[in-house]
Amino acid sequence: ITVHTNPRWLRVCNIMSPTDGLECKFSYRHVLAMAAHDQDTAGIEAYTVASANDPSLGAFRGKVTVVGDDTVSETATSLSIQMTDKSVRTLIHDLDTPISVSEKRARIAAKAVALVGVAKAEQFRSLIEGYAAPNDIAAALAQ
Repeated sequence: ITVHTNPRWLRVCNIMSPTDGLECKFSYRHVLAMAAHDQDTAGIEAYTVASANDPSLGAFRGKVTVVGDDTVSETATSLSIQMTDKSVRTLIHDLDTPISVSEKRARIAAKAVALVGVAKAEQFRSLIEGYAAPNDIAAALAQ
């Protein structure tokens, strides 16, 4: 797998061999290894020292090359994946690509659950959809 990313992200997201959870989260190579091993990369609890030291993930990281590419926008990433039959599959994702309001809503809801759990995410959704005052939302965040 070859990852093409804007060069500005190389200093942030190109940790070659992470040693802890935070470094795992900021490693293209490690996150791709996790995804290839069907691990959920949305929740913060997935990023651990155990994950960093997992030999199967470490071996897969060795199959990922990250390239700084000025032709890739700051919001995009391109993957070239050489398949076992030697064909190459290219995938491109750009965070700037317009999506529907319903898709945004679903993604935000899923991310909220991954970050704070179902109950807290539901509490925030209720506050926001009920047009709660900013101070009420801030108080809920502080809990």
